[in-house]
Amino acid sequence: MLTKPIGYGLAATPMQVLDAYMTIANGGKIVHPRLVSARIDAQGVRHQTVAQPGGRVVSKATASAVTEMLTHVVAPSPATGGSAAVPGYTVAGKTGTARQKTGNGADSFALAKLEATFVGFAPAENPRFAVIVVLDGQAGNVGFYGGSESGPLFSQVMAQTLRLNGVAPTRDPQGLSQSVTGPLVSGLAAAPTGPAVGAPSAPVKAPVKAPVKAPVKAPAHAADSKEVKSKVAKGKHRRVSTGRASRSHGASSTQSKPLQ
Repeated sequence: MLTKPIGYGLAATPMQVLDAYMTIANGGKIVHPRLVSARIDAQGVRHQTVAQPGGRVVSKATASAVTEMLTHVVAPSPATGGSAAVPGYTVAGKTGTARQKTGNGADSFALAKLEATFVGFAPAENPRFAVIVVLDGQAGNVGFYGGSESGPLFSQVMAQTLRLNGVAPTRDPQGLSQSVTGPLVSGLAAAPTGPAVGAPSAPVKAPVKAPVKAPVKAPAHAADSKEVKSKVAKGKHRRVSTGRASRSHGASSTQSKPLQ
């Protein structure tokens, strides 16, 4: 029982962890990932894979609150997940560092070998993709943590995924979310640039113009919910999974690739 609060003794695959995060990204509704979105027969006819029925397992308010908390993890130092940030997008995610499992017993965890994980989704305001990165460390690794090892790889994978799928940035690449401009006035005499002599100094307030959020192009069949498509790529010491979230319970319009 003492190991349960910190996760030891509980087994979950990377895909299961990713599925849980995709549920949060989908506003509390579970949408089971599919490895194949459709098949094309010999005549070239496309047959959509039927989505497994899902449902709400977390309230929308709770999912929104968790998403907000996860965005604070991917923030500048001292946040542990700052290395997972993607310029131009708000990322929601979490680091994870654990001992590698070496056997079947509850206490069969290696003391010298660690497992570094980062899992998250973006854009946090309107999630489209979820990614999990799991790296297996070697004996003697020092400073092998989810934030320092898996975070940077997550950033690269997510940035490339968003770019290749044409997902518009949701914020300024430099981290600015607002631009300040002054009113355009012509035909008037120039006004003094400072306060009158002897008058108290006061800040000049300019109207704040919020940036225009470019619409995110969703699949042609998109409706009012989200769906996630997942794939897993395996390497020698790394496992990376990506999931796609759209606004539809139907299949994704993009055919997924088979596992390599």
